[in-house]
Amino acid sequence: MMKKVLLFIGFATVGLTMTACQNIPQRYNGNAGYKVESKTNNSAIISYTLAVQPNHALNQTKLENACKKVLTESLNYSVKVLSTDEIINPANTPQSAGINIGHSQTTFGLANTNTGDNSASRTALGIHPNTLTVIRYECTPK
Repeated sequence: MMKKVLLFIGFATVGLTMTACQNIPQRYNGNAGYKVESKTNNSAIISYTLAVQPNHALNQTKLENACKKVLTESLNYSVKVLSTDEIINPANTPQSAGINIGHSQTTFGLANTNTGDNSASRTALGIHPNTLTVIRYECTPK
């Protein structure tokens, strides 16, 4: 019984952490996140690459939170979208797999199943979407 309680508490903690982290803006990591294009004392132009499924409310929160990170945490900001583009996800581009050991190349991996790009499980999990959304916007105090 104690193991089940501890397991439940563990899963609940992970769930809360994952939910909280979804609204925390992250700097651009080569895949997703925000980059500051220009900044003044009371405004900023930010480019935010989103790797999530379209969810207007969640995206709006992420954009506003990035404004707070870049400018001042204590103020609320209005977001004026300047442009929205879709780009191909760089995580989906094939990379040279394997490492060289001596004169051979060795590849390590868990599994190599060819289920195609449109497999139901890949789509359902949202793992590496084919495109990313890049939103370029201006933050100004409300």
